[in-house]
Parts: sequence; C-alpha cells; structure tokens
Amino acid sequence: MKPHSPLLAVALAALAIGSAKAETIYITGATAFRYVANNVIDQYAISTQGGNTNAARVAFDTNNITKAINAVWKLGNGDYISAYWAGSQAGIQSVTGPSSVVTTNKSVVSTNVTTYTNLVKPTNSVVGGIWTGSAGNWTNKVLLTNRVTVPLQTPNTLPFWDPAVVSAPAASVPVATNGAAATVYVPAVIGLVDTYQKSSPFAAANKVSYYSTNNYYDTNTGLVLTNLSALATNVYSAATSITPVAVISYAWFTTPNSPLFNLTAGQAKKLLTNGVINAYEVTQQLSDTNAGVYTVGRNLDSGARANILINAGLGSVLTATGVTKGISQYAVLKPGTTLKYSDGRLYASNSSTSLLVTPWPAEVVDGKVTEKGAGGYSSGSAVATAVTAPTNTVLPNGINTNLPGTSYLVGYSGAAEGKSGNAQLLQWNGVPLTLDMVKSGAYTLWSYVHVLVGPAASSNAQTLAATLVT
Repeated sequence: MKPHSPLLAVALAALAIGSAKAETIYITGATAFRYVANNVIDQYAISTQGGNTNAARVAFDTNNITKAINAVWKLGNGDYISAYWAGSQAGIQSVTGPSSVVTTNKSVVSTNVTTYTNLVKPTNSVVGGIWTGSAGNWTNKVLLTNRVTVPLQTPNTLPFWDPAVVSAPAASVPVATNGAAATVYVPAVIGLVDTYQKSSPFAAANKVSYYSTNNYYDTNTGLVLTNLSALATNVYSAATSITPVAVISYAWFTTPNSPLFNLTAGQAKKLLTNGVINAYEVTQQLSDTNAGVYTVGRNLDSGARANILINAGLGSVLTATGVTKGISQYAVLKPGTTLKYSDGRLYASNSSTSLLVTPWPAEVVDGKVTEKGAGGYSSGSAVATAVTAPTNTVLPNGINTNLPGTSYLVGYSGAAEGKSGNAQLLQWNGVPLTLDMVKSGAYTLWSYVHVLVGPAASSNAQTLAATLVT
C-alpha cells in the first residue's frame, strides 16, 4: 500500500467523516497470510495517524508485528482494528455466520457405558457403578449420564482482543502482557481467506449444526462428547463482497537436511489417512525400510488444510454435523513439555529425553468436533516448530533420528511459514516451489486470497475492506 495512492486518499477521507462514536472493526482469516495482512494494516493505521506509529499501534502478542496472531490498532478517526488470525475456514464461519445463535437445547444428556477392569477390588469404586467378579478379575460397568448446560456463545465468535482493555501505546512496539484478560468473543466482519465460501461447510443458506463451546468433555472418561445432539443451528449468509488480492502457496516440509525431497499426491493421501507410512516409499533408501514418516498438520479452522486435502484427492472431510474423522495427524512433544485438551486438562506429557509423537487429542474447535487423531495445530508456524524439533531423539518405533534408517516428521502449511521456521520444503509431484512454477501451473499447491466482507459490516468496515484491497 502506497501512502500517496489516490484510492487511499479517498478511503482516508471517508473514514475521517465516519460515525462520531468509535467502533472496533474485527478482522480474521488465514494465519499464513498474516505476515502480509498485519504489515498492510499497520501501514494503513499509521497513515491515518499522520505517520505517528505509537498512536496507531495499541497492542500485539509478539514484538514482530508481522507474526502477531492477536493485534490491535487505533485509526485517526478514533476507530479501532482488532485482528485475530484463526484460519480461513474459521474466518468464513465467523464473517458469514449469524449475529445470534439459534439454540436447540438448553441442556443435553450424554450416556456412555464404560468398563473398568482391575486385578484387585478398589477400596472406592467409580461413582455410579458396582464392582462385580472375583479375585484377580474385578469389573466395574459404569453408566455415565451427564447434563451439560449450553452457554450463550455462538460458534462463529472468535477471541479478539478488546481495545478497551489492552494496554496503551508504549514508546516501542507494545506487547500486551495479559491477552486472556483482554479477550472478547465476537464475530468478525472482514476476513482475509484462502478458501471459497461456496465450497466451504458455511456456504450461503447452509444450515449447519455445531457445538457452541470448546469444552464438552465427559469428566469421568476424559472423552469428547461426540455423541451429543447438536447444540446450535446456524444459517450462513452470503458475503457481501469477495475480492481476490493475492496468491498464497502451500508446501509440505520436513526437518532440515533430511533425505526427504519430494512428496506425491498419492503419498500425501496415504499420510493424511494413515498418519504414518513406510519411509522407503518416500526416500527410496533401503536403510529406511523399517522407518516411518509421521504426519503433522493443521486443525479444522485452516484454509491450508482444506487446500492440502483437495490436492491430495481427499476434498473436505468436514461434515454438516460438525464431527470430523478419517484424517490422521500427530502431535510432537519435546522433552519436558505437555499437551492439553482445549479445556485445559492434561492429555499427554513427555518426561523422557526423546521426542514423543502421539495422535492429536479429540477436541472441539469453534464448535467443530474432531475425533482423536483428526485434529492439529492452530497455525502453520506451530507445525513448522514441531517438524523441525531436534533430531537427536527417538520416535515411537525406537529408531534414533540422527542415524541412517531414521523416522521422519513431515508437515504442511503456508510455504512462508515453513520457510521462516527453517524447515526443508519438499517438491510436490516432482515440481519445486518457485514463482515460475506457480505461475505456469506446474506447482499446484496454491490458492487465491480474498478479502471477504460480511453482511454485518458497517459502512466504516466496508470502506476499510475496500482500502485493504487497494
């Protein structure tokens, strides 16, 4: 964006005479595109403040503005921009979803039968069950009945930072120290997305049932209550405008200096459905016949995930019921780290000196349920961090990854995120990622980025969206 642009001047003038009451314009979208989006929004906000950077920048969750997931700016007319980069699918869901939820149940009952077997009879039996059997084979069958109250939170709201709460501008790039205290759950009105609404689960007029919180767990078993009836039904509206502004490329990547250089669509399909394949299929090295390649990927909010699945011949596996299965991905835990469910409960911990690679836990993300192993990381940078974990460690099959005949980690996301994370980018179907290969169509892992404007966008928000397009 150039400060002397005539279009920008017109937009600035329009915003300058905007509503007297300040509003906050909420923006979301592709995590992989945030490097560009944050920079453009930052330049724009500074220009509205007469070049005063400190007046424009309110708070970010990182000192590197281009990498911020949460960010808040103040415009010259008193309006605020609050950005939260959640992923393109989440962006479409938020921007085109209803302003209020249609609740089908105030509470629901989940019933499961769980069997516990102990060699000795415990002193205290599990609540709700009776121990039966004899010495050495005691069994407790428990009928679990749980009533869950539905919170008044719509599935299309996202956790944005509230400008009224976050810290004031500082002398240098400000960083909010307590993002949780600054969070407000609201729908976005602008999305920068790399998938199309019409091909997403949230196409116009689609009636989609989802869970309206991230915390539906059976407290006795620790399992996500995927057998709950739908808690909320949303009817999605058409975006008022969707304008292409860029092309974004994706890539599969791996640990630096590994012998993995290329991945085919067929191999990708096997990886995504099985979670792990024999390394020899990829490396063609006889020493790898007993090694594995493990898949690390994104969660359901990701546009990169949707595009990767399409290119692998899988399409979207997100169903109208909000329960997703059939995709298998792993979480990578470095020594001394833990992984928690989305409600904060512990799922896995790694107390060893080696990497722990474990199926992703079942979870609910923005009302969408993924069964165990089907979920993934919330950003491509997190995928890159996992894939590029130190290599002097041991994967589940016991093969040391700094020796010949290793096991390998591969992940996918926006190519820029993999590259900035120092991962080794793989060729796709024998074609390297270069600008010329993308322009010629030979490299197919790419998509258009659109500026998506929702029906709830105010005139100021619509003007801002038009300005971002320029």
